[in-house]
Amino acid sequence: MKSNKNIVSALLLSVCFLILGTACTKLDDRVYSEIVASKYEPTPLDGLAKIGSAYTPYKGLMVRMLLGMNWDNDQCFCPVKPWGWTYPYQLFNHNYNSTSPEVDGPWNSCYSGITACNRTISELQQDTETDNTDLIKELEALRSSYYYWLCDLYGNVAWSDTYYGDSTYLPKQIRRDSLAMKVEKGLLDAAPYLYTEVSKKTYGRFTKWADYALLAKLYLNWGVFVYGDGDKGRWQECLNYCDSIINSGNFGLTSTQKEIFSVKNDFSREAIFAVVFDEKMAKGLSLFETNMNGQHVDTYQKTGSGWANGGSIMVPQFIDTFDPDDSRLRSNHIYGPQYDHLGNLMKCGLGSIAGEDFVILNEVLSCEGSSGDNCTENMGYRLGKWEYEMGLDGSNMNNDVFPLRYADVLMMKAECLLRLNKADEAAEIVTSVRRRSFTSASEKATVTGAQLLEGSCYAYGVKECIPKRGKYPKDNDGNWIYTMSNPGDIDAGGEDIVFGRFLDELGWEFEQEAFHRRDDLIRFKTTQGEPVWTAKSWSSHKATHNMDKILYPIMMKELQANPNLKQNKGYE
Repeated sequence: MKSNKNIVSALLLSVCFLILGTACTKLDDRVYSEIVASKYEPTPLDGLAKIGSAYTPYKGLMVRMLLGMNWDNDQCFCPVKPWGWTYPYQLFNHNYNSTSPEVDGPWNSCYSGITACNRTISELQQDTETDNTDLIKELEALRSSYYYWLCDLYGNVAWSDTYYGDSTYLPKQIRRDSLAMKVEKGLLDAAPYLYTEVSKKTYGRFTKWADYALLAKLYLNWGVFVYGDGDKGRWQECLNYCDSIINSGNFGLTSTQKEIFSVKNDFSREAIFAVVFDEKMAKGLSLFETNMNGQHVDTYQKTGSGWANGGSIMVPQFIDTFDPDDSRLRSNHIYGPQYDHLGNLMKCGLGSIAGEDFVILNEVLSCEGSSGDNCTENMGYRLGKWEYEMGLDGSNMNNDVFPLRYADVLMMKAECLLRLNKADEAAEIVTSVRRRSFTSASEKATVTGAQLLEGSCYAYGVKECIPKRGKYPKDNDGNWIYTMSNPGDIDAGGEDIVFGRFLDELGWEFEQEAFHRRDDLIRFKTTQGEPVWTAKSWSSHKATHNMDKILYPIMMKELQANPNLKQNKGYE
């Protein structure tokens, strides 16, 4: 348990937290009209106790986003391995459908949160002896945040802002553009009533600054949500809310990026909205289990139940975009020779390379494969942005998660300035964010407006080793022979991405934080006017050129449970 949690944070942690499993485990059930049962008895004097259960589902949402929903982009993926993982490539290749595993996780968590908000609001409204206006408004803002993620991921979803207490009630579906407008109204209406104080008292609460940050994010993606066009964001309004947060003086950049993701990262000065995790009182953050190999159990002297399955890895083409002097390359990834806790070089234990030195390489042959040789145990940099501590419980890490943080606000402002033809001003902000990651080569921290207007350095295009007669081919020097897109193909290279260098900057700062990359790839376009999300290939992911893939499908079980729901376009 973290030593610097005060009693208020401990109270928030103790309010009926769900016990969460790995990415392969169902976290919570679909809920429309039933609140997740709370074991905590609120008291009239304890406002936090009254509303704590409405925050609980954010834990499941964060875990789902950081694990399974992080496998769909050009940075992270989960190839088939010698020991399994035979389905996540559906996400990576954008072949998901209404029965695909992982796709329903955020839906479940968001609706659990929405129902908890509606139920608690109803209870507070019935309490005529206490003025609960501020608590109700906090819950309305929190509810809007759950709906924001539904709008982002699924678009056309069921809407309800009332608790009916009737298990037969089925909410009506709302269109994505209308939902975005309702989210906006909910955030705007709640803002005047929310905490402006930033302290241990408000840590983990949805404050006015969290409200403003989410409004900024909504306006940044407004064109996508409302018009299906990333060029139509409400840039000036986004910029204005970013300025309100910046000018408040309540937040700042940490001296190193790693501080934000360290084990003892609670009360970080970058935290605008925090989702609290703790190995004893707020369990469920299981990144170690999905991101690390079984050998790392010894390296970190892992405790607790569970294991480490080495599923998630980085896309090699993304790793190749880093400047060698960028400290984020070294601090956010685990690669090279791997040692046990005594300093001994460990061995690979599975598949065709069992017994060889365990040295992690920036190489992956393919996302799919029948033998597992497509991605052997030593292939692919491991995800290490959230710090793994010695003796950790890999199922229940101590790091808090920040879906809204200060660097995000700075970079949203920079993007707005860039799109408003103020590239030099944008470059000053980007430089301020880069500076902490280039301390050993400070001259490289500076970026110019002209550079931000350039294309991306990402070498997009298919890069896949295709087996022949069951073997993956090598040349005479022992190098793998890859099938690659031709340099002139529309799906290859990044030079044709508008503001591509800025997209690179977003990638370097926010990689592994699943609340960013998908949105960015959808919002940014090529010179042909197509979102990067559908226009480009990477590794064994081939460009879909299918705009329907901008939204995830609604799961079949949801369609069957609620006849008011209609499937998103392009899915059955």
